[in-house]
Amino acid sequence: FGRLDRDTTGLMLLGTDGGVGALLTDPESGVSKEYWVILSGVRPLKEDAAALIREGIELRDGSRCLPALLSDGPGPHPAADLGPSACGWPAYWVDKARGRPCVSVVLHEGLHHQVKRMLGACDGSVMELHREAIGPLRLSELQPPIPEGCARPPTEEELRVVLSLLPQARDAKARSPQVHARMQAKREKARTRTCPN
Repeated sequence: FGRLDRDTTGLMLLGTDGGVGALLTDPESGVSKEYWVILSGVRPLKEDAAALIREGIELRDGSRCLPALLSDGPGPHPAADLGPSACGWPAYWVDKARGRPCVSVVLHEGLHHQVKRMLGACDGSVMELHREAIGPLRLSELQPPIPEGCARPPTEEELRVVLSLLPQARDAKARSPQVHARMQAKREKARTRTCPN
């Protein structure tokens, strides 16, 4: 369900139930996706990047993202040392192999190249992008582990976790006024494009 860009690694859920897929990927559902990002440059982001992203950053094309979270993540990336990088901004950790700053981005929607575009609007450039989590399922914590480029059927526990998200997703979708207003605006914009006055 959902997709990953060709140059992005990480967790994907595969299935044939379109309704489940729609609930897990629809921004109105409230199911989060966490991305680990290795950035280019020594001080790659504006100082107020975390606040801009938390408020719902406006992208360079004028579209506005839903509020998201930019942080150093809930736990260490396996290839990183935690702690402030040489740039001095505390929301980074440092990639051991490359000495590059890294951040975690948690969002609830999936616009085209969204993480790259959000960080680009904060003067950042993405070197590598990895989806670590969908909702409570964290790739680095799955047992048995899944090697990069491989797939396996979900365990009973993982399936239970995914299915437990569905009522939560339906409830969140039903009561999200901000997302509802945004989706209504998109529908109106599409209508005016296809039905000129």
